[in-house]
Amino acid sequence: MRKNSIFLLFSLVLIFLQPVYAQNMEYIKKKAEEGDSNSQYSLGIRYAEGDKINKNLTEAFKWFKKAAEQGNTNAQFKLGLCYEYGDGTEKNSTEMIGWYRKAADKGLANAQYKLALFYYDGRFLQQDLDRAIEWLLKAEKQGFAKAQAKLGLHYYQSTYNTDNYQKALTYFSKAAVQGNADGQNGLGFCYYNGEGVKQNYGEAVKWLRKAAAQGNNNAEYILGMCYLNGSAVHKNSRKATEWFTKAAIHGHEYAQFKLGVHYLNGTGVIKNYDEAAKWLRLAAEKGNAYAQYNLGLCYYYGTGVRKSLKDTRELMRLSHENGCKEAKVFWDKHELWK
Repeated sequence: MRKNSIFLLFSLVLIFLQPVYAQNMEYIKKKAEEGDSNSQYSLGIRYAEGDKINKNLTEAFKWFKKAAEQGNTNAQFKLGLCYEYGDGTEKNSTEMIGWYRKAADKGLANAQYKLALFYYDGRFLQQDLDRAIEWLLKAEKQGFAKAQAKLGLHYYQSTYNTDNYQKALTYFSKAAVQGNADGQNGLGFCYYNGEGVKQNYGEAVKWLRKAAAQGNNNAEYILGMCYLNGSAVHKNSRKATEWFTKAAIHGHEYAQFKLGVHYLNGTGVIKNYDEAAKWLRLAAEKGNAYAQYNLGLCYYYGTGVRKSLKDTRELMRLSHENGCKEAKVFWDKHELWK
């Protein structure tokens, strides 16, 4: 009876609010047509999201453009997105960069982060790490978690300076406490390896779990390694395989390799050579040397695949070129050059 009453009350509220929503939309449209940039931006958002109006990306683009041309910073960023992804218009990298830059120059962290990525990766703009870091720092000072996580990763990977691990830890921590999955993963990884901080598997697992809960495939993979090795958790090959499976499904190369090997050996899962070959192939296609080696063995012995000396040769060659010494040993032992 109580549930029915609550449902009835909720329905009545919606009925009474519908005219309010309609009046609000009419007001926004009227103000937008009169040239109010905030209303134009708001109307663009409504069209883009289908909020109380039929979704229409062309209309969204039109209103974002009107607002952006009047200097509306948020609209300038949205217009950049439209040009980047082709929402409501043709993709145009020149227009995209121009509008992102206008918004970034006005201090919009989202736009600053976008420019930073383009400079960092050399995509759409000539690669310039100094400019990339400059824009990342501007966004980071505003508490933008994605910029903080990216800075953390930058300093973590820059091993030429012993202070960089500490810098990485600082930025990862800032992003992590805001709930950013990359920051949580980075922080967990620092604790796992004892980089920039005293090694602490307990803290590592805590932060990795938070990142994994958001689908971060690297955190899922490292949790699998924790269960495989018994680091801060009880050693459990079944749980290790479960985490490797999650990470593998999310495209993690090393998790795909590990999962393939687990299916080969029956580690934490029932042996399944077809599944083993499937996951090893996915990792091998990404260039994983040990996946190439193990898949080569599968082709040589006919494990989960038809025997193929041709495929064995090719995989062993690639594996050796990618750094797997075992592949060269196998190549020589079985005289695969013949």
